[in-house]
Amino acid sequence: MKAVKLLILAVAEVVCLVAFVAMCQNTVTKESLLPAARYWRDPTEENRLAAEQAKRAEQRFLWTVRGGLGLALLWNSWAIVRVVRAKKQERSANDADGRGISETIRRAFPGGLDYDDAAQLCLALYSFRVLPDELMCQCTKENLAAVFSELASAGFIRVTTAKTAVRYGASSHDPGDTGHWIEVIASILKIGDTVDVDRGRSLTDRLTTGS
Repeated sequence: MKAVKLLILAVAEVVCLVAFVAMCQNTVTKESLLPAARYWRDPTEENRLAAEQAKRAEQRFLWTVRGGLGLALLWNSWAIVRVVRAKKQERSANDADGRGISETIRRAFPGGLDYDDAAQLCLALYSFRVLPDELMCQCTKENLAAVFSELASAGFIRVTTAKTAVRYGASSHDPGDTGHWIEVIASILKIGDTVDVDRGRSLTDRLTTGS
């Protein structure tokens, strides 16, 4: 809703600027015609110079106003593009069930994941910007926890021993619970050495290359 309001405001500004320029041009043209009219009624050198000076002043003013309008149009066009992009990212971020991330992981690892690899992938997605913006918007702590708990519940993540979960401080929840993966992500601060950067990069590369 906020993005729509900003878009309407930007369009309204453009309309107002165009109307303002048209009004200024009409007013200045009328004022510049007065010296010209005096010159036609009384073609003296003084009136001729006054008419030429008024015409030059009109042209300078109109060029200035038109230049300002052009800059304003460029600014508003840029603002509109930003609003549209923000709206697109907002829609992606509001994809609360994280289907994009889940489907990407399933395609990259058709045979499933061992628990340790799943934990490192979860930590890497939370810590690094490795995916396109429309997917990175979904890599919040809550969203990743929902995705990985769903994968674990579906049997996609193979949990072989509880000792591995202890390493991440996540032994108090079942991997099928979102709380388990919240604890895995929290281990970055609570434990401090749980992120294997090289392993995480290798796993996230699979998401972008598919191999």
